[in-house]
Amino acid sequence: MTVRNAGTLRRSSLGAAGALSALLVGGGILLAAPAGAAPTLSPGCVLTSATVVTCTYAVPGVTSTVTIPTGTISAQVTAIGGAGGDDQIGGGAGGQGDLVTGALDLSGLSTLYAVVGGDGTSLTWTNALSFGPIPGGANGGGDGHSDFGSGGAGGGGASDVRTAPTDLSTRIVVAGAGGGASQQAGAGAGLDAAPYGGDPGRNGTAGTATGPGNNGYSSAPGALGQGGSAGFNGAGGGAGLWGGGGSNQTGAGGGGGSSLVPTGGSASLTTSLPSVTIVFTLATEPGAPTGVAATPGNGQATVSFTAPASDGGSPITGYTVTATDTTDTTAAPILVSGTASPITVTGLTNGHTYSFSVVAVNAVGSSLSATGPAVSPTAPAVPVSPTAPAVPVVAIAPVVAASPVTTPVLANTGAPITGLLIAGLAAVAGGAAALAGARRRNGRGPAHETLTTG
Repeated sequence: MTVRNAGTLRRSSLGAAGALSALLVGGGILLAAPAGAAPTLSPGCVLTSATVVTCTYAVPGVTSTVTIPTGTISAQVTAIGGAGGDDQIGGGAGGQGDLVTGALDLSGLSTLYAVVGGDGTSLTWTNALSFGPIPGGANGGGDGHSDFGSGGAGGGGASDVRTAPTDLSTRIVVAGAGGGASQQAGAGAGLDAAPYGGDPGRNGTAGTATGPGNNGYSSAPGALGQGGSAGFNGAGGGAGLWGGGGSNQTGAGGGGGSSLVPTGGSASLTTSLPSVTIVFTLATEPGAPTGVAATPGNGQATVSFTAPASDGGSPITGYTVTATDTTDTTAAPILVSGTASPITVTGLTNGHTYSFSVVAVNAVGSSLSATGPAVSPTAPAVPVSPTAPAVPVVAIAPVVAASPVTTPVLANTGAPITGLLIAGLAAVAGGAAALAGARRRNGRGPAHETLTTG
């Protein structure tokens, strides 16, 4: 947090709507909402878009309860502190309040309380005719004082956001207020009032990061969340984290209160009316996955996809694949969840055609579905064993037993035997020729030869 207790008197025409350029928070919270359900909103809050809730409060002195909307992932605040009252008799202008913007750390929180400060009461010819206090603004403005025709105006009240309705120590944002005027101008938030006539004891000084502004003589110093009251005819101090001191006697303004600025935020003086605006950014469903494709298998399919580019402000917790049987339209869809691609879907019927859709899921709900080309799971083909080569059939002729061969006895006709003929059956190929040859070698004709076969 940054505490503003010094700055320039640069005036700003920015109002609450023009100051909503604060940094988004880091370390926000996320409360899960049912998919498609609108968040429950506190009074003063409106859904300005599908993912933005704006809560605006502008009634001084009212503490408003702000329930952090379901699905919130970040919040930014604009708080404007009250201005000090003018001195309409002496001509001095009240000090300006601060416009504080910044991101809120909502960690561990479910409820906030917004308190709007009020402008200090100006010194007029009417209230100056009395003797007594001139009221400071709501939420801590220090009272001015009048004395029958002179005096000083009241200091402005601070605007803040806190985590407990009545505990000033729980404030997480404070827009400091300006001090009241008394002839001379009151100090802006976080600033010292100018001395009167060179006498520094009359003016109120600013509240700081650690303590209140000082007072002038009999006026009161500031306090935690409270501007100091004026002394006789003086002006009240502005409220803030620590209030500015009140001034003493006509001619010196009250000191400005300090601001509490969220880390990374900013503060500047403004002429805008006091208010508190909180803008909550809500998470939404993630974007749809892309590149859906399915690879069929035996009674199953493996579905792959690419994660969406946007998680909707809430981390993606998983994906759901839906398989729809387009062959049997009476079959119930099959849903399978997983944390990443790919996801395998089982229980499919082989031969049926299926379409596959994928959605991404986060704490808010499910994305739009993405669908890929349809596929059909198929049983694997049964392998066929290779056929053994045919064994050739060879015809084998029956074995014929050989006839016994005996030595032929040749009749001796008186001529010398010159050879012996052994012959098989006459039916054997060549047998006849062999027999004829034998005859010729014997020198005998057929009449002198006898062939005996057993």
